[in-house]
Amino acid sequence: MERYIFGIDIGTTAVKTVLISSSGRMVDEATQPHPLIALHTGWAEEDAEVWWENTVRCIRLINERHPEEMKKVECIGATGMVPAIVVTDGAGKPLRNAILQNDVRAVSQIEMLTNTIEQDELFSLTGGYTNQQHVLPRLLWIRDHEPEVFASIVHVFGSYDYINFKLTGKFAVEANWAAESGLFDIRKKCLLTQQLNRFGVDPAIFPPLCEIMRVLGAVTPAASQSTGLRSGIPVISGSADHVASALAAGIITSGDLLIKFGGAGDILYCTDALVTHERLFFDYHIVPGKYLVNGCMAASGSLIRWFLWETAGNYDKATLRHFDEEAAALPATGDGLIVLPYFLGEETPLMDPLSRGTIFGLTLSHT
Repeated sequence: MERYIFGIDIGTTAVKTVLISSSGRMVDEATQPHPLIALHTGWAEEDAEVWWENTVRCIRLINERHPEEMKKVECIGATGMVPAIVVTDGAGKPLRNAILQNDVRAVSQIEMLTNTIEQDELFSLTGGYTNQQHVLPRLLWIRDHEPEVFASIVHVFGSYDYINFKLTGKFAVEANWAAESGLFDIRKKCLLTQQLNRFGVDPAIFPPLCEIMRVLGAVTPAASQSTGLRSGIPVISGSADHVASALAAGIITSGDLLIKFGGAGDILYCTDALVTHERLFFDYHIVPGKYLVNGCMAASGSLIRWFLWETAGNYDKATLRHFDEEAAALPATGDGLIVLPYFLGEETPLMDPLSRGTIFGLTLSHT
């Protein structure tokens, strides 16, 4: 008899869900888009409560189409973008929009931390120097600009951590959110409490770390009522979305390489040793004893989405297909047209939040 698992992904453009059988058969999938909120230059926010609302919609859609299979779901796992930050009160209610990992507002906080923290020591502990993806600069931005919000923070965690909380009622941060936050020792897997205390951030706001793919809890009666899922289904901690994509693509042998095009773009290289590089990110692999060296561009799919909205007014599959067909008829070099895609600053290898997008080489022959 086939068994079933249910997957949830909190992406920068949409919530995506899948129902998969134990034989590997894709039974069904559902997607609900959500908007990127960019109120000012360099800002990238989303409403975490909309993530949950879209998750509920997706689950209910698949439940309506496959009620018998959904009754046999034995496990739920969530992935998502990292390290987005969701700040909540004690009950888990978000205090403001989530600040995404490609948000680059905290320029002054990054400069202050770079000049204050001994950067080589930080690199030795976390695998990275202070950069715009780190959690601490964004938290300090909230402290400096929204002190009433900062004073009310009880929990800080990531995108799929929030969905896990809504499903199980348990607060936790998954290991790759921790690894990319710049706040955890990646070898000892512990919080850098001394650094947090130094800048007036209470370490207690960070929930316990949960290892990749460990059972975190079970679907609560409240979550069951909201979603239609059976109460008591085990929920695993999941992993970062790009890490999950590496496993799905079979990137499990040292030397394997994946190029992933999502809201952000990633180049993931598999190793058998914990390797860090000053111009790249580091992640734990889902496969025990494996690691990933990660090159990440801040705006990839999100740039395509912006372009389609501004030129075509929508972002559906038909529009994407139409633009692909038009692009296929053009030379790969675009007749000298060049785009520098730094529309949200840039992460690796530049690590520069002040980088800006540029389109140059335009002539009257371009359309």
